Amino acid sequence: MNEVVRSLALFTPEIALTAGLMLVVLVDATGASWRNAVGRFLTVATLALALVLALRLLPAGSRGASIFSGMVVVDPLGLFFKVILLAASLLTVLLFTFRNSRELFGLGQTQDTAPLKRVSREFAQPPGLEKTLLSRALHPLGVAGSAKCL
Repeated sequence: MNEVVRSLALFTPEIALTAGLMLVVLVDATGASWRNAVGRFLTVATLALALVLALRLLPAGSRGASIFSGMVVVDPLGLFFKVILLAASLLTVLLFTFRNSRELFGLGQTQDTAPLKRVSREFAQPPGLEKTLLSRALHPLGVAGSAKCL
C-alpha cells in the first residue's frame, strides 16, 4: 500500500490532467450557452495545476524514481519536457482567442461568402458533365439518364 501511495504522489500531474480533461468533456457535453467560457477556464486551471504539480516534482525527480512496480520511470529529462510542454500549452490557451477564428466558425462562413459558394458550386457540378462519357460510365449500367442523380 505504501508503494501505491508513493507512486500516486509522483504521478499527480497526469492525474490532474486526466481529471481536468474529464471535466472539460462533461461541461462541453452539456450543450449549454456558458460551456465555452467554463471549458476554457477549466482548461487553464487544469494546465496551471498540472504545471505547479510538475514543478513540485523537480526535487524528487532529480535523482530518478520508478513508480508502479517499475512500469513508469520519473527522471529529470522527462520532468523537464513535462514542464516545457505544460507551460507551452498554458501559454497557447491563454494567448489564443476564438474571436475571428475560422476554426470556430468554419471555412466559408465569413462576411463575404458569395465567391466561395460560387467556386464550390462550379467544382461540384461542372457544366455539361451529364453529356460526357465519364458520366455515362459512372451511371449504373450505363442506363439512360444524367449524372445529376449521383
